[in-house]
Amino acid sequence: MNRFEFAREFGRFGHNSILQVRKVTGLAYWTHTEAVTEIVRSVTDKQSMLIAALLHDIVEDVYPKNSAYSLQTIKGMFGWEVSELVDQLTDKFTKEAYPYLNRDERHALERKRQALMDWNAKVIKIADLIHNTSDIVETDPDFAITYLKEKSLLLPLLRVTNDLRNVKLFNIANNQLEKYCKELDVRL
Repeated sequence: MNRFEFAREFGRFGHNSILQVRKVTGLAYWTHTEAVTEIVRSVTDKQSMLIAALLHDIVEDVYPKNSAYSLQTIKGMFGWEVSELVDQLTDKFTKEAYPYLNRDERHALERKRQALMDWNAKVIKIADLIHNTSDIVETDPDFAITYLKEKSLLLPLLRVTNDLRNVKLFNIANNQLEKYCKELDVRL
């Protein structure tokens, strides 16, 4: 088993260990992380980015319930570069960490933080937006309006004009947001 395959199994086992599924569809949660990885693969074959895409939600979602999935474990198993990307992709301004802030306040702080992520993390985050957007619009149109507004604020902060990988995915994400905002009559 190569390093990528090991990361895929590690991610699957982690999400399965807490019985995590996609909210509306009930599909195993790792179907999302693997879809994000394939979007990233469409613009790069850099192994650290592909592994980070597989593990981008593991610390945020699994670690609080299963301590075997810490950032330190990821660093030990997959190296500093992967752990750094996963750390950048892990939400810091969560409801659990900041219960006194409302959703809009938490998301505003998270946007400021994500605007400072490195180029590779931004590519993965845009891939995450692409997959989540289509999934949420198709399965939860009521929440989609809130989601589309939030992502319309975030996406411009993720743009890196001199990174062709970023530009390609940014354009896909931007077109997708425009299409769904028009379809759902979302006013930005």
